[in-house]
Amino acid sequence: MRPIRCHLTFANVVSVIALFVAIGGGTAVALSGSNTVFSDDVVNDQVYSADVRDDTLSGGGLSAADLRQGSVGTSEVAADSLGAADLAPGSVASSEVTDDSLGAGDLAPDSVASSEVAADSLTNGDLAPGSVASSEVAADSLMAGDLAAGSVGSSEVANDSLTGSDIVEASLGSVGSANFAGDSALLDGFDSSEFLSTSSGGTVNGSVTVNSAAGADLELGEATLFRNSGTDETFTMNNPGAGDLNLFVGGQITASGYINFPTISGSAPLSTDCDDASEAGRAVVRTDGTTNLYLCRGATGWIGK
Repeated sequence: MRPIRCHLTFANVVSVIALFVAIGGGTAVALSGSNTVFSDDVVNDQVYSADVRDDTLSGGGLSAADLRQGSVGTSEVAADSLGAADLAPGSVASSEVTDDSLGAGDLAPDSVASSEVAADSLTNGDLAPGSVASSEVAADSLMAGDLAAGSVGSSEVANDSLTGSDIVEASLGSVGSANFAGDSALLDGFDSSEFLSTSSGGTVNGSVTVNSAAGADLELGEATLFRNSGTDETFTMNNPGAGDLNLFVGGQITASGYINFPTISGSAPLSTDCDDASEAGRAVVRTDGTTNLYLCRGATGWIGK
């Protein structure tokens, strides 16, 4: 070995290396400087993960500029790895969202408006208790079927807004006072102008006129007629139609002054006016002659005094 080492020179080493390269069929190229390897210097499909510097190292990892447009698909993206920051604004549409996958937590406050809700799609289960107020209800849109039984009370009804057509008459009891008759549109077919309203104690002051239809009976309930001033008080009953006008008193008439009977003159009253039991009790005063007071006894006729 010692004689060979004594004759080994730099030229011998270089020539031997060149010989091996030539025999191996390869070509050795010496590169100088940086950024001197180009695409055509790399054999297709010969760059692997191990050849790419990790992004955890300085200057490592690929960037967006290294990726061709449309080259990253679902197989290149790790499952559950993308976040909101990876999505461009407005890039997620209905086709990107799985049906029935979004929940309340996926929606921003006030992000759902009328345009996002399908017409006639909401039910009571979609509404929170107490969430619908007057401003959400269209005017004149609610019907009887929209109201729960017993849900409308006095506070829900506007004053003086109900009429007779709104009330089932059979559901009403007796009226406590005639003072309220004027508040009713109609009572038994008559408006309030057909009724008399009394003050406390049931007293009617002033002139009173009561009319009845032809052929109909006029009934007065329990009544007291009295004079409450220094002038004369007159209670007059007229019969402008045909037939008799009879006043029946189911008790006694007490007068602190005078009772005026009808008067006649020239002859006694007609016998035909006192020939039936139903006419008994009639009285008439004759202003001339010797017999002045005639009382009817019914079928037996008049008796004069």
